[in-house]
Amino acid sequence: MSKAFKYAASAEARNRGTRARPATGRGWQEPHAAMQTSGLGHIAFEVDDLDAAFAATTAAGGAEVWTPRPSPEAGRRMAFIHDLDGNLIELIGPLP
Repeated sequence: MSKAFKYAASAEARNRGTRARPATGRGWQEPHAAMQTSGLGHIAFEVDDLDAAFAATTAAGGAEVWTPRPSPEAGRRMAFIHDLDGNLIELIGPLP
């Protein structure tokens, strides 16, 4: 996980002091629906260690949407969280 990503996650947790709340507005509960929309449905980050990145982001206040699992893309895994503002974030990494 990049230093910038770690900092952003920890800074948001410190600034908000709360765990992620349910998404509002265009927040997505179902990642498949988000990926099939026009406009911004979610943002994705490439990580070296998916399990560690997922643990760090949920520990910093992100809410679990999908735990790490195989991706439709061969040789890859993915996970989804909501950030503190309810935005859907995809974490993508290699197989362990």
